[in-house]
Amino acid sequence: MQDLLGRGTLWVNGGFCTHKEEPPKDIDLVIVADPEDVRHFGPAEEERLFQLLTLQGVDVGMPRAFSPRVQPMGGLIDAFFILSEDFDAIKMWDALWSSVKGADGQIIEGITKGYLEVSW
Repeated sequence: MQDLLGRGTLWVNGGFCTHKEEPPKDIDLVIVADPEDVRHFGPAEEERLFQLLTLQGVDVGMPRAFSPRVQPMGGLIDAFFILSEDFDAIKMWDALWSSVKGADGQIIEGITKGYLEVSW
C-alpha cells in the first residue's frame, strides 16, 4: 500500500470486534488518503487502487456482464476508499463502525465499540 500511497490511514473492522456466534466471513477496511497523494494518479495507479477496493454496480464490456458487488480476495475483504477532507464520509464510517448491532442486525443504541486504525 505504501508504494501506491506514500502515507495514509487504514481503518480495520469486522465481526471479530464484537462477540458473535458465527466466525467473521470477511474483514472490513476503509483506506483514508490525503487528496494530494492521489492527485498524481494516472490510469495505472487507479487500476491498482481499484483492485484493492469493493466495487459496486460494476458493468463490464468483455465479456458483457454486470455485478452488483465485486470484492477483493474472493469476498474475504470489504474495502472502501475515502479522502481525508471528506468529513461527512469520515463521520459516517466512524459512526457505523463504532456501533454495535444485535442478533437481529439492528444497532443497539447507547453501546459503542472500537476498531483498529493503522497509519503509515
